[in-house]
Amino acid sequence: MATRIDIVQTAREYYGTPFHHQGRLKHIGVDCIGLLVGVAKELGIMSYDSTVYARVPEPGILIQELDSCMDSIPIESALPGDVLVFWMSEGEKRPQHIAIKTGPDTMIHTFQHVGRVVEHVIDSRWTNRMVAAYEFRGL
Repeated sequence: MATRIDIVQTAREYYGTPFHHQGRLKHIGVDCIGLLVGVAKELGIMSYDSTVYARVPEPGILIQELDSCMDSIPIESALPGDVLVFWMSEGEKRPQHIAIKTGPDTMIHTFQHVGRVVEHVIDSRWTNRMVAAYEFRGL
């Protein structure tokens, strides 16, 4: 069975992969869901995948999809290897983006504004946008 360390290490293998909406290929192109799906499939911890979403997800769809394949946890309980959910549009504070927590205060995600997979500190800008957290089932 995969561990949280495996999740973080596998996610870091995607570092620098270009952003590509609905992409699923390491080093070629992924979006935030593509990073999650790629890591989970490589480790055999989740078989879920869906590409029926717009660049800006419809209200409630992201949470509904995550609820179907992961376990919701309190944000303050999130550990490295867990998934963090954020709102991105100031006018629409609804879940639109995900990242994988990599350390006590760091995360990795495909950041469209930067154009690639990045890892950085979870500063107040990100903490203020965080709306949910999930863990892979069976960890």
